[in-house]
Amino acid sequence: MDRITTLCRVAATAALVAATACAEPAPCGPSPRADDRTLCLPERAGPLRPSTSRTELDRLFDPDRVRDQPVDVGEGMTEPGTLVNAGLPDSARIVWLDSSRSRIARVLALGPAWRTQDGLGVGSSLSDIERILGPVQVMGFGWDYGGTVMLEGTRLANSGLFFRTEPRTEAGYAADAFQRVRGDRPYPTTDPDVRSLDLIVGRVDVIWR
Repeated sequence: MDRITTLCRVAATAALVAATACAEPAPCGPSPRADDRTLCLPERAGPLRPSTSRTELDRLFDPDRVRDQPVDVGEGMTEPGTLVNAGLPDSARIVWLDSSRSRIARVLALGPAWRTQDGLGVGSSLSDIERILGPVQVMGFGWDYGGTVMLEGTRLANSGLFFRTEPRTEAGYAADAFQRVRGDRPYPTTDPDVRSLDLIVGRVDVIWR
């Protein structure tokens, strides 16, 4: 393959990635298309539902982009899972309820193409979340669930949706404020240290079971 052909393919792939990541969320109707990536929770995440089976994944996604392998679920543990569209904006790590792979327990590490109907997802700022959901709290950093946004009292409470925030830049991790916002306890987003970190959503998970 010559250099020009390679460059053209790279450019085409980059354009596809950008278009997918910037697509507007679809309405939360009862019958989503296979390419829907809207988080309409707790009922569904795009075309995925708790009742989706492993067999159905090959119909909903390109079978060549669906791969079975253990998925990291935190605290050094893995569970039976399937990776979908790894490396693409609509990537997802599916954790099965049991070895039959007939029901989904969790959909983890959703890529930036997966968005709520209001547009919240990976890359959204803490200010974006507050504008749409109102005041929230953030769990302290320094453990597996550090930076998680507490959605109690918002319209996404009990939806199974989890936003994990992180400083926008590497400098935030080295800031004194980051060291003060630590531990297994919530911090209000009005806290000056929290505000100074310029937090964005770095990870989105859906927990159905």
